[in-house]
Amino acid sequence: MFFVNFNFYYLGELINMFNLIRHYFILVVIIFISFGCTNTSSKMTSQAEINKEKSLIGTYKGFLPCASCPGIIVILRLKEDHTFERIDFYMGDKGSNFKEKGTFLFLKDLKRVVLTSEDGLKLMYSFKNGQLIMLNSEGKKSSSKLKEMYKLKKVIDRNLN
Repeated sequence: MFFVNFNFYYLGELINMFNLIRHYFILVVIIFISFGCTNTSSKMTSQAEINKEKSLIGTYKGFLPCASCPGIIVILRLKEDHTFERIDFYMGDKGSNFKEKGTFLFLKDLKRVVLTSEDGLKLMYSFKNGQLIMLNSEGKKSSSKLKEMYKLKKVIDRNLN
């Protein structure tokens, strides 16, 4: 009788050990599934970011206020190779224009873009409803009466050469 109870004791311990291993195995499977799902969603996010970034590439045009002339017509082209070309046409008697080139980068939130000219000058814009809104050096929108004029609207892409 002692021998039979002794075997049942070890059999019970063996069953407890198998249950413990089974629980650890289930836990490991859940962890692997969780990491797999997280990795997939980050790939989808990356693809969504790429698609949004591509939708922001293009030509933007606007009319900015000017203190010494009637206004400035601005044409800004953001290219797929992350370079930009900006042409400012100053309205008035002399009608001068300036052409500027450089690179740009989208900030992580894809709501803002920073342009850096070949001269090192930095400009920042935010995106909203297919428009670029010029921001100040601190990355904030203008609070002046003319703030509605600091917008560039996306237009059909044309060659600026």
